[in-house]
Amino acid sequence: MPGGGHRAGSERAPQPSPATARAQVVMGYMVGVAAMLAAFYFTPASMPKLQWATVFMIGFFLYGPQMLIGLCGAELARPALNSNHIP
Repeated sequence: MPGGGHRAGSERAPQPSPATARAQVVMGYMVGVAAMLAAFYFTPASMPKLQWATVFMIGFFLYGPQMLIGLCGAELARPALNSNHIP
């Protein structure tokens, strides 16, 4: 096409990477940790079952980012840097 071969209206919006979506999920988990820590702080000592449940949820929200953070890094690096790359 004249003028550099550019067709009007053919530009695509950049697609978000899966790492971006995972980072958003990690942020959600961190909000959950903060909420459960606040709930644990305000839970009275006379309610041990509620304390147990909040500690359980703190552990749940801490494990999610721990699992996903490695995937975020693996997707941002080039394939040769991943441990599962076969040359």
